[in-house]
Amino acid sequence: MKNTKPASRAPLYPEQKQEQLEVLLTGDSEQSLDWLNAILAPVVEINSQRLLLKSEDTFTQQLQQQQPVDVIIHRLGQQPEQQLNALSSLLPVINNSAGKTTLIVIGPADQPLLMRAAMRAGASDYLPEPFSNQELLSLLETLFEHRQANSSIRHARVTAAISASGGAGATFLACNLAHIKATNHQKKSLLLDLNFRMGSVLQFMDLYSDYGLEDVLAELPSLDQTALAGYLARHESGLEVLAMKQPDLMAYSDPDTDQLARLLKLLKQGRDDVVIDLPMFPTNISTFIQDQADDICLVIQQDMLSLRNALRWLDLSESELGLSRDQFTIVVNRYHPRLPIRVNDICNTLKVNEVVTIPGDYHRVSNSLNSGKPLLKQAPKASVTKAVVALHSRFTEQTEAPSRLSALVKRLFV
Repeated sequence: MKNTKPASRAPLYPEQKQEQLEVLLTGDSEQSLDWLNAILAPVVEINSQRLLLKSEDTFTQQLQQQQPVDVIIHRLGQQPEQQLNALSSLLPVINNSAGKTTLIVIGPADQPLLMRAAMRAGASDYLPEPFSNQELLSLLETLFEHRQANSSIRHARVTAAISASGGAGATFLACNLAHIKATNHQKKSLLLDLNFRMGSVLQFMDLYSDYGLEDVLAELPSLDQTALAGYLARHESGLEVLAMKQPDLMAYSDPDTDQLARLLKLLKQGRDDVVIDLPMFPTNISTFIQDQADDICLVIQQDMLSLRNALRWLDLSESELGLSRDQFTIVVNRYHPRLPIRVNDICNTLKVNEVVTIPGDYHRVSNSLNSGKPLLKQAPKASVTKAVVALHSRFTEQTEAPSRLSALVKRLFV
């Protein structure tokens, strides 16, 4: 992997502490990489590496050594659709690292379908050719400034839970995952209930709050972390909880994506984890949060209705949001090995490689719900508790694992 730097380069910010934006240049021709490198080389804040997409063997060798980067700049070449499909698969794995990787795609100006495909693949920007060098450098300058402004602030990992059918157990899973994060690992965690009309997180955790999510949204433009603290309910484990004080079927309209983006940004600052219980049906809320989440749990049961809904949800997320099935963790709640629908049937129907099973335990789960005590406190040694803890560990291992880009190489140009 080449890393070409000139002997003398001028910094954009000469009086600031030297930091660098790690940029990976990708394309299917050396000329493209030379051209991009020449644009970036004069700026000392940019450390550019290059990856030539030429053959599967070359990809494997290079990606095995590839470390997470801040930005990928890809110039579309001979097989643009396949390249975008590859990048769509790679980004979720890259983003399992501590920070988000920004994708910038460069391509022809007269291809609106290609531009849309790039956005669905996860690109934050599409630069149509021809463009000025300054346009690209301005984008990178903005990213650099954002990184510096946020370098000293913790930003939470977001886990979302969605039920494929009514009563599948997404709220149960979200509450217990959040409690485990706050208890076992002593992390600063927050549980967010985005079920505006039928939310029940406060009842699950046996909590009451004088204020709710509706109040936070009303005051959102003026809230900082200090003010936000007054709106949060707190569990004895240290878990912070934000939910509607009075869920109502008719009184509230869903927030728009701008409000959701500002809310999520506020909640992520200074925290380690944010766990979100999402509404069952596709809405602007669920689609936005899915796109922002690091981990997505789609909770199903062993019945045909749940499988049908899950299949439709996965297909919709793939076609409309550009989210691959690999980005979902399918959780089979109340799993019983003697029921007719087995794990293999579920994998084949949903076109996924694996699922996570949570065993059925009506007695202990009912006691947990009725008492408002999470499983880790109510029944710490029960099989159902151990299964939820194992699911949490699965996400923790993904967070702490090194980059695994090479695992997806075989999907690049098939």
